Amino acid sequence: MKESITSHVKRDMKKNHKKRSVKNKVHKVLILGDSHTRGCASEVRNQLNNEYEISGFINPGSVMKNIKESAKMKMVQLTNDDTVVLWGGNDVARNNSMVGVKHVLDLLINLSHTNVILLSVPHRHDLISDSCVNREVDVFNSSL
Repeated sequence: MKESITSHVKRDMKKNHKKRSVKNKVHKVLILGDSHTRGCASEVRNQLNNEYEISGFINPGSVMKNIKESAKMKMVQLTNDDTVVLWGGNDVARNNSMVGVKHVLDLLINLSHTNVILLSVPHRHDLISDSCVNREVDVFNSSL
């Protein structure tokens, strides 16, 4: 079955439009985190204009080291016009908040060439506020 010239041209125009629209992106936003960040990339994409390229590296249940490693290649490509949003990490739930803080600090040093938004870890609302996990969340957040 032969493809008509018109449909071939339309298809090529769509491909070229997609390529151009990616090139027109001036800023990148990279969202890194555990399950707390699920859906954030699409929400941010809906709130920003077409000058932004939004990427999310979501690792449910991961510690900060794994979150950091998952986006290493993407972080190198960022510039001063770009932003990284960092949220979460299950180091706190595993009673390793200081290890998590170490990886956050390491990540911040490696991201000194770009903008960073660091969000605090939320309390576990399924536990009492004075639980050992929520106390560890407080230690982690105050260390940041």
